Amino acid sequence: MLEIETNDMDRNIKIMVAGIGDVGINEINMLIDRRVRWVEFAGIHTDKENLNLCKATRKLQIGQRSTMGMGAGTNPNLGRKAARESLKEIRELLKGIDILYVVCGMGEGTGSGATPVITETAKKMGILTICIAWEPYKFESEKMKKNTAAGIDILREKADTLIVLSRDKAMESVHAHRRMTLPEFYRKANDITSQPITAIADLFNDASTIICPDFSDVQALMRNQGFTVVGSGTGQGKTKAEQAVKRMCADPYLNKALSEARGVIVYLYGDISLSDAYDVVGYVSDEIESADNIIYGARYDESMTDTCKVTMIAVGLESQMERRWRNIMSIKLHNYSKEVEELKTKLKEKEEEIKKQIELCEDLFFDVEQTSGIFDDPLLQQIYKLSDRQRETLLAFLQAIDQN
Repeated sequence: MLEIETNDMDRNIKIMVAGIGDVGINEINMLIDRRVRWVEFAGIHTDKENLNLCKATRKLQIGQRSTMGMGAGTNPNLGRKAARESLKEIRELLKGIDILYVVCGMGEGTGSGATPVITETAKKMGILTICIAWEPYKFESEKMKKNTAAGIDILREKADTLIVLSRDKAMESVHAHRRMTLPEFYRKANDITSQPITAIADLFNDASTIICPDFSDVQALMRNQGFTVVGSGTGQGKTKAEQAVKRMCADPYLNKALSEARGVIVYLYGDISLSDAYDVVGYVSDEIESADNIIYGARYDESMTDTCKVTMIAVGLESQMERRWRNIMSIKLHNYSKEVEELKTKLKEKEEEIKKQIELCEDLFFDVEQTSGIFDDPLLQQIYKLSDRQRETLLAFLQAIDQN
């Protein structure tokens, strides 16, 4: 049921967006330029010179002893060491924060190595930790790709939710073309970074929010959920809500994820009516019947004349690696079950064969009519004294001799 929140709310959710390494700092610089509201920005880096380029008011240079301010290159172990060296300073930076967004690039030493240490520290402090990780381009080095795969695998466990973004897929999402300049492309790709940040920040801190969920419900939904995807859509005119939600569901980043999500947050904002809100609720409920939890939020913005936008955060998804592993294990389990059944059949056949051998021995040694006077032979007297197992061994030995 859709409930409209009309009472005054405690809009004091403290959100920090931390950019880690070169990619993270570039991303938060663009977020600062676009004046994202209700969040505090921080830059964290092993490279002193690049950290100085960060526009955030709070900056932290980590691993001064281990990296000498020269960065971690493409060595995640060095990035990890740098973060552990500066744990005290990291904890101090994160004090009093309710939600931490960590933005980083995978493949480099600081992004792949330091980020998991920072997210793990935040989680231990009780902070809801959301990591937005950008993968490198497909044409980048094999070492970068290996660092990326290993870093994502670790981050999946160390952050509450992990949003993995691809530069190559971003080209499709922002309709990039060959004549688009790199700065223009990165600004458009930064829209994708901003979506989950602005959705949550506006939802809990903007006074024009008209449908606001409890923060505790959002925390419960997003805790320890692993892979997460975000999509958005915009609509205009009389059917703006329907247009927006359909375009959102067609977003390349959501791509077939809706049916697999364990929960979703749907955020609707713009020049919206009550009817628009109900249209979105109805459409999303039909599309995501399998989701255990659906949380809705809405904000009225009169400046978006006859326009509305919908953003969805779908949590609790399997990665391609997890899905592949589950399929492999399912096949292996099926094959193992067949092998067990075959082994049981063979054991049963062997058991029947052993029983026949025992019966043969019993007939030989205990049938009085057939063995009258047989025990006058000293050798047979010794055979009679053998245990059942010794008799079976002897019988097998005699059969082997007979066959040869």
